[in-house]
Amino acid sequence: MNLSFNTQRLNVIELNSNDTKSERTTLVNALPAILTPTVVANLPSYFQGVDSIAAAEKWLANMLNECRLLML
Repeated sequence: MNLSFNTQRLNVIELNSNDTKSERTTLVNALPAILTPTVVANLPSYFQGVDSIAAAEKWLANMLNECRLLML
């Protein structure tokens, strides 16, 4: 069961491997612009270097395999 909740200011949904290809593609395309060096400077090493679509696809696959991934 996916975790999700909404408030007046926040919408949180859990991503998983069952999400549609178009949902994953939208996120993968956005990740290089989101996970910039400045943003991830103080995050663990597995957040570093997500600077291409291929790296974003690999990062997302790893996250979906290793943890529960929530999107705001």
